[in-house]
Amino acid sequence: MDLKFSPTSNVLALSQVTGAVRIYSYNDQETKEQMVFNYHTDSVRAVEFSNDGNVIYTGSKDQSLAVITDGQMAGRIMDAHDAPISTVHHMDSGNVIASGDDDGMIRIWDLRQAQKSKKHAIVMEFKEHEGTVNQLVFNKEANQIVSVSNDGHLGVFDLRKKELYAMSDNFEEDLPTVTLMKEGRKVLAASADGVINIFSWDFFGDCNDRITGHPGCIDTMIQYDEDIVITGCEDGLLRAVSVLPNKIVAILGDPLDTDDEVFHI
Repeated sequence: MDLKFSPTSNVLALSQVTGAVRIYSYNDQETKEQMVFNYHTDSVRAVEFSNDGNVIYTGSKDQSLAVITDGQMAGRIMDAHDAPISTVHHMDSGNVIASGDDDGMIRIWDLRQAQKSKKHAIVMEFKEHEGTVNQLVFNKEANQIVSVSNDGHLGVFDLRKKELYAMSDNFEEDLPTVTLMKEGRKVLAASADGVINIFSWDFFGDCNDRITGHPGCIDTMIQYDEDIVITGCEDGLLRAVSVLPNKIVAILGDPLDTDDEVFHI
């Protein structure tokens, strides 16, 4: 269902439709499973590392959020949402995360308050989307969180004022994934028709540029640097895409391949 790499070490976390969360270590020679957690009772749709790599957050179709640290499940919020959880994002602060669900609800959590009650742990919530919230990203400088949804909208929420800041026009396509580029000045939202829509920060009504060339739905994107984003498309291929200038640089392949089109990272 989801896979994330630790930002600080050769560790990855994999979540599965069975409800399992698997932790692996890896190097150039092998990938080795280190531990398995089975506390969720339904598919685990979201897994996320903290910035220091010491904590893993998980969100499940069983509507619960959980925290893994020091090799064990350290805490769990049952019924964290009223609908299946679709995405989890670790914020800049060590104990604050954001989560979204299938009904369009976004919640911001302070996990330090979770021992008191779920009510105490919810810092704020937003119900502006009418479809599944597919991904959330945080702009630290603006203190705003960006969302994309199956309702075809990109949303921006102001965490200082605790309110909706902006909502894009409807793209009439699912928006599966979003990322920030150019030091937060550009927002990339990919759509189910294979287009990457580029917004300039603070101009969210409609995109001001587009990158075409993917043959189908772009399921995921990850920033490689400020100029290159790596995409995962439904055709099973990874692509390196340049942003400004906008073009697909290469299809990623086997590093042992001698084809000139291979983009080595």
